Amino acid sequence: MKNLLKLNKLMVLFISVGYLVLVADIYAEHFNRLPESKVMWIPIVFGLTAGLLGFLIVLLFNKASYFIFLALMFGSSFVGMAGMYFHNQWRIPMIKEFLSGKALDFPSFISFTPLLAPSAFLAMAGLGFLIAYFEPWGFGDRDKV
Repeated sequence: MKNLLKLNKLMVLFISVGYLVLVADIYAEHFNRLPESKVMWIPIVFGLTAGLLGFLIVLLFNKASYFIFLALMFGSSFVGMAGMYFHNQWRIPMIKEFLSGKALDFPSFISFTPLLAPSAFLAMAGLGFLIAYFEPWGFGDRDKV
């Protein structure tokens, strides 16, 4: 029972559930545009894969699963940064105009794609990196405590 309730194991489980919740939310938000833009499938496929692999990591919880978890966190960082780019690429000219002294058209700046929605993947990766750094697993003595 004590091995089941280790903090890092519970946090990996929490992150895995978080990825699956993100998948449901992203699918609902991207549903109408999925047929026309294949790039919108990236966070859905990655989130589903990360969520299911996270459950496998919780079950195995050995040295190999630690490195799989780290790879998932790097992947999540990439998906989050790519999402930030795709969500905000059309805002870049508006920001340049604002910095050059023109007035910012705020209503159109905050419309269309969510400004910070992809940062959820970055937040999950940040939490995962903290867990992996401060509470590594599968490396001998530390797991027996």
